[in-house]
Amino acid sequence: MARLYPLLLGSRYDELAPLLREVHERANLLRGKVTVTLGANPLSRLLAKLAGMPASCSDASCEVRFEHPPGLAAGAERWVRNMAGSRFSSLLVAAAPAEFRESFGWYRFRFALAIDNGAVEFTLRGWSVLGVPMPRVLWPRISTRESQQGGEYLFAVRVELPLLGLLVDYRGRLRVVEARA
Repeated sequence: MARLYPLLLGSRYDELAPLLREVHERANLLRGKVTVTLGANPLSRLLAKLAGMPASCSDASCEVRFEHPPGLAAGAERWVRNMAGSRFSSLLVAAAPAEFRESFGWYRFRFALAIDNGAVEFTLRGWSVLGVPMPRVLWPRISTRESQQGGEYLFAVRVELPLLGLLVDYRGRLRVVEARA
């Protein structure tokens, strides 16, 4: 079964930090801690809640599971996150070299992967609602980074919306607790 990041990054995959390679080659389950900050705007808080985000919290429990259900295309992965007891999942599917689509319910985002000093960063390339492409003026600002510090997998995601400001900022530290041989 081909995993997503090795498929997308090809020969550049070896540039990832060792733990990121382990996570994206073999990991099934990671656990650790997360800090979540929601925006102050009531509408952005509602949108964050509808997306499955927990209330703002600090150093709360976090779990990420990578699933590869039968019938998914090569490289497709379901990422199931449980942050402070709030669970949400997304489906990631290869879209082009170094690009993938990530679907959350009605929303589909297209991201490009870039490697920065062993870390991975996502760059938004487009998004749609119910299959309708959104104009650039409505694009959220999304900053996503995965990196390694010692034996921990670090992630940081920040989403800001036009006119509403911060939707959510979540960041955490995880360790691999279950991996395939």
